[in-house]
Amino acid sequence: MKIILLSPNDFLHLSTQQKSQYQLLIKEELWCCLEGKDPWGITNAEIHGAVALGANEELIGLAIVSFRMNMRWAKLLSFYILPPFAEDDNKLLELLSAIEQKLRSLNCNTISYIYTSGDSTDGQMQRIYAQAGWNPPFQHMARLFFYTADFHPIWLEEYRKLPLEKGYQLFPWRFLRTPEREMLVRQHEENAFPASISPFFEESRIEPLNSIGIRYNKKLAGWLITYRADAETISYSSVFVYPEFRNSYILLALGSHSLELQQQSNMPKFIVEINLQQSDHGWIAFVKKRFLPHAYKVERLYEIIHNLSD
Repeated sequence: MKIILLSPNDFLHLSTQQKSQYQLLIKEELWCCLEGKDPWGITNAEIHGAVALGANEELIGLAIVSFRMNMRWAKLLSFYILPPFAEDDNKLLELLSAIEQKLRSLNCNTISYIYTSGDSTDGQMQRIYAQAGWNPPFQHMARLFFYTADFHPIWLEEYRKLPLEKGYQLFPWRFLRTPEREMLVRQHEENAFPASISPFFEESRIEPLNSIGIRYNKKLAGWLITYRADAETISYSSVFVYPEFRNSYILLALGSHSLELQQQSNMPKFIVEINLQQSDHGWIAFVKKRFLPHAYKVERLYEIIHNLSD
């Protein structure tokens, strides 16, 4: 097997034929990588890859990573070798080793991969990662799926009848004040809140329909930011409440008002995503109690990590 490494510049100059071939080996949501773009729109990320060729120079495999240079962390976005070549663990290990060596040359400290439980390749790939020295997988995220028209739990209907407590004010996130934004920028730089729930995470994808903030006596108390997952689905994934305001009331206010705005629209579906490693424990408990019983589908996402400096 022959392996060819692809740099960010190589991705920018792929031929139409190469793009068509590579598209067959990756999910459609990753086709943007073939243009050198990070799928989450992270501007300081570089796309790198490794192509596996067979004895006759035919394409048999492809690995793609997004290297977040400021964090010295790489996300393995896709790793695939065509059958029957994938039956050979050595070929999989060789392709994985090639992409790891490339990342080490870029002073990358860590590589990670996120997968969904039930993926048909889970068993084989966990064996490959273990042989390559990766850490055991752990549950990274839960993703709950809902139909907007069917979501009418008792708590939501009852809470809508209650007025906001004195001093609290909900507002559309697009009306965030300049001093508040400047404060958030400073806090973001100081890691005052996890990157995955930062109001600046994938900011270009924020859904204006029902992304909201809440103030107490004119002071920013928290936010619930949503994203457009596709043409029919809104994703609820960024929730944060400052410690001095953490109580179920704030979460009820944010959650019920944002959902009401969606139910007044024509968006038929929504997803609630919880980062089990970074989300506030109160929000995790809130989702388990008030959302989980009503989900029509639940996905569990696992992450596996390898320290490249070992």
